Amino acid sequence: MKKMLLLTLALAPSALWAQPQLCPRLNATLNGTYLTRFTGTVNGNPAAFLGLTTFDGQGNLQSIGTGNFNGTISRSPSSSTYTVNGDCTGALTLGGAFHWDMVITPDGSQAYTIQTDAGSIGVMHILVRIGP
Repeated sequence: MKKMLLLTLALAPSALWAQPQLCPRLNATLNGTYLTRFTGTVNGNPAAFLGLTTFDGQGNLQSIGTGNFNGTISRSPSSSTYTVNGDCTGALTLGGAFHWDMVITPDGSQAYTIQTDAGSIGVMHILVRIGP
């Protein structure tokens, strides 16, 4: 009985401090088509993008839109990967070369990202779900 009491007392604080997961669906939190835009500076040059991004709920995404990188316009689809953690933070990697940290609303209706690659300044995505 004494061992049971000690075990209970030892485990009680961790149970009290445990926080519920805000995004228990993890990658499935982001699922559907999102309006996507970003602006910022990459290697000292202005950059902007407007398009649509479709998340599959399993860690993969497809984007299509128009980018303007220092005056050079590009229109092309891209495939990427993402992860969503239980605390509604996550990461996004585009083409294996560009990296973003992100914060997602618990219902998955919006996500906000900031680029973490050297030379990027204030490059932020804003994603808003517009469809399934």
